[in-house]
Amino acid sequence: RGGNGMNQQDLRVIKTKKNIEESFLRLLEKKSFSEITVQNILDEALINRSTFYKHYSDKYDLARLLSDRMFQEFQDMLENRFLASQNREVYETIDVIYEVLYNKREAFLNLWKIHTDEVQLENEMADYLKHRFIAAYSSGFIGNASQMDYLSGTYAALTMSSLKWCLNHDYDTVREVVPPFVRNILLAMQEFQQP
Repeated sequence: RGGNGMNQQDLRVIKTKKNIEESFLRLLEKKSFSEITVQNILDEALINRSTFYKHYSDKYDLARLLSDRMFQEFQDMLENRFLASQNREVYETIDVIYEVLYNKREAFLNLWKIHTDEVQLENEMADYLKHRFIAAYSSGFIGNASQMDYLSGTYAALTMSSLKWCLNHDYDTVREVVPPFVRNILLAMQEFQQP
């Protein structure tokens, strides 16, 4: 057998995990995380209990792994695509974010519904946006610490509700509605920047 890295066993494991994860996300569309049982996941994925427990210790473990992965993708997207091009046209930035997130919209929209001590993707993303904002704007900032705290928190909350809205609407609608607002927010920010 050629050593091409991936054998049938690996592929089976990948397929099985993908099936379990997709089944879990489908269930989140229908019921809340607290209502979902491992048995529900087994029924939805058409697998047996031992298969599930081979890969995850419980539903929290599954939710946490998925959340961590989505957070990582979000982080990578911001670092690589968004921040690398801060002076690009607002339209392009929105295009980029939308394109990346829209491919995973079910995962994001459904995982944002989970708020437990261990799994809170929505809050993690908001905190991260707040920190990124502070990092990006603090050098030329002429306001005080309270103003920065207010602006960064408002920016993060607005960005999260905007992402949610965008993922629930089609691209043409998003493109028509969002850029003018974003441009105005960026203009407002310039009030706090040194000339």
